[in-house]
Amino acid sequence: MGKIYEKNRFYSLLRVYVDKMIESSYSEMQVIGEENLPQDGAVIIAPNHCNTLMDPLVVLRARKEPTVFGARADIFNNKTAAKALKFLRILPMVRRRDGLRNVAKNHDSFDQIVETLESGMMYCMFCEGTHRPKHSLLPVNKGIVRIALSANEKFGDKKPVYIVPAGIEYGDYFRFQATALLQYGKPINVTEYVKDHADAFEADIYKDLMWKIADEISSLITFIPDNELYSAKWTLTRIWAGHKGSPKKRLENNRRAAAKAETASEDLLAAAERFEAGRKKAHLSIKSFGKKNPVMNLINKVIVGIILLPFFLYSTLMALPIWGTSRIICTKVKDPAFTNTVRFGVHLALLPIMAIVWGVLLFIFLPWYAALPMFIIALGANVIHYRSLEYYRVLFSDFRLFGYPELVRQYWDIKNR
Repeated sequence: MGKIYEKNRFYSLLRVYVDKMIESSYSEMQVIGEENLPQDGAVIIAPNHCNTLMDPLVVLRARKEPTVFGARADIFNNKTAAKALKFLRILPMVRRRDGLRNVAKNHDSFDQIVETLESGMMYCMFCEGTHRPKHSLLPVNKGIVRIALSANEKFGDKKPVYIVPAGIEYGDYFRFQATALLQYGKPINVTEYVKDHADAFEADIYKDLMWKIADEISSLITFIPDNELYSAKWTLTRIWAGHKGSPKKRLENNRRAAAKAETASEDLLAAAERFEAGRKKAHLSIKSFGKKNPVMNLINKVIVGIILLPFFLYSTLMALPIWGTSRIICTKVKDPAFTNTVRFGVHLALLPIMAIVWGVLLFIFLPWYAALPMFIIALGANVIHYRSLEYYRVLFSDFRLFGYPELVRQYWDIKNR
């Protein structure tokens, strides 16, 4: 097998299908800040890591050009898996938890990464080291700075080395068909930084660059400090920000609300905790709250729900092998953050098979003019199923909300403060 950064026609063809599957996993995807990706040097993308495999997929889909990624080294133990991962342009990265002896193996990967950067291909490293579905950041690992400095030492005199912090923001970490936003931040010119700090201690260079990366990433996401007040502040953020608008608009609203939540009084934080506990106990969606005219809103949603029902039932039936398989696997997954990864993977693997089955059965038993539209709908059946499921979930929550006037009062009391 050749170098990881070399062109591969099969990879390019597969990318077309994978990108479409990534897009179909979200109700809306948005990428902003592409102008911050330098064109004159080697680029290391450094996003936050909050949603397992979906994070690299969002980064991958953002650009037509291939990107090399790093992944936990233990998944490379199987030789067949290692070959497949290399084909997908993924390199092993050993973490501290894997033991100091194994960390030494990173030198091999670092050399390949530096060579990849020198070739002109971008490398993406999730510098927190592990995922966590929270609107905060874990400490930035030294690895990303070590790679940047190694690349700069090898070819920084020929072309500059950049670290581009990036923020990934989801409408929901656990629900399929939520929204996704990727925002590139201002690039950090590592080559220029090293020249300007030629007399600095290496430890200080590491510390300062790690701080710069963390500071820039936190400015690109809804950032809430991870302490005992996190849950209450996130509840306040959701109430004040609402849940409408494009992914970019939602992020802007979230950030304003999160900044306001940082100065909230103890009394208000306690009220938010009481509301959230009551809402979860009643199994009500946060989307059911905040409607100025809930009765008319409910009537309109019921009408739409009745119209959508035949499409929902047909799509649910046609997509049963896909969403059913996903559901079975998800019940065995310990970390809920992996559920969307499972849904994506099953959809990616089973859709071509189901398309053949649907096509054969529909065109055998129905005339072509009836089979064709039903086949087209069937291709999007899994997406329609999940979107409709979310619609009916909120609709039933809207119904039940009328039985909890105290929670509605609490919501508006917090909303108006």
